[in-house]
Amino acid sequence: RLSEQDYSTDDRRLLATLAAQAAPAIRVAQLVREQAAEAAERERFEQELKVAQLIQQQFLPRELPNLPEWQIAAYYGPARVVGGDFYDFIDLGEGRIGVVVGDVTDKGVPAALVMARTHSILRAEAPRLVEPGKVLARANELLAPEMPARMFVTCLYGVLEPSTGRFVFANAGHNLPYVRTADGVVELRATGLPLGLMPDITYEETEGFVGQGDAMLLYSDGMVEQHGPGREMYGFPRLREAMATDDAGSALLDRLLDELRAFTGPGIEQEDDITLVSLRRAVGVADDVAGPEWRGVPVTRDDALAETLRGDAEPLLAFSIDGAIGNERAAMNRVADAVAPLGLEPARLERLKTAVAETVMNAIEY
Repeated sequence: RLSEQDYSTDDRRLLATLAAQAAPAIRVAQLVREQAAEAAERERFEQELKVAQLIQQQFLPRELPNLPEWQIAAYYGPARVVGGDFYDFIDLGEGRIGVVVGDVTDKGVPAALVMARTHSILRAEAPRLVEPGKVLARANELLAPEMPARMFVTCLYGVLEPSTGRFVFANAGHNLPYVRTADGVVELRATGLPLGLMPDITYEETEGFVGQGDAMLLYSDGMVEQHGPGREMYGFPRLREAMATDDAGSALLDRLLDELRAFTGPGIEQEDDITLVSLRRAVGVADDVAGPEWRGVPVTRDDALAETLRGDAEPLLAFSIDGAIGNERAAMNRVADAVAPLGLEPARLERLKTAVAETVMNAIEY
């Protein structure tokens, strides 16, 4: 009180009455402020994810190598909107192809930026150095000084000679490739620390061979580290056993993913990004035409659809839609109706519908 007198009983009763009325209003104001801050943070986070997703999309291959007598297929399925996995194919000249599969720790924009940096380094150094051990050593030399704290990159880089099936690779802490041969499934071994952990690391090289009818699988740890309902991990033995069956091109990847889904059961959330790259060598196999994989859609086509999908064939469908949010579902349904006569398997049809919806939604948003 301005008079510095003690509060009277009436004064205290008045203040208590005012406090009882003011407190809810103040609390409401606090909640409104907190919600506004949360909305701003959520919007910032969503925008960050969109940026990271765009970065990642730009660095995934737009098409796969078209090699005679080879079937090449790839699958990329992030656990969230943006993942840390990546894969690439690099033309090295003289008929050689560089094959890259990697995994950046962490998620979001930081991981996407590290992935983009790693991708750029490998793209620049692989044609110049060629030898896998030297390429990974150079990448590590450039990444180590600038790698964010508690981040690193596992990466397997190999050089494939399609004419001979020779595959020379070096490994920076990544999962080892499997090769299915007539005598069983073998694991190609090479050791080395992940990229960006410390400078001055050397990487040993291993030579493998993919013979006629053999298939090689490169993959990320999201495949083998997925848990089932009882918290049992899918594991390397199951993947190795699944590799024993001879499937062509994308059929192998489809079967591996179907077996993983059967193991986890319905309603189990994907824990980590899954990347699969298969290279199968066979005489007289029709070349695969492929585009980039995004969010769980296979990149290769079925041989049964080859005739339909040739560039000189009549299109199954051509239409336009308004660029309004929500119209992606209309586009998805129209494409689904158009491909109905092709008799796609239900699982593949669902992935096609997802791809169409995502493509149209991205076009509308950007």
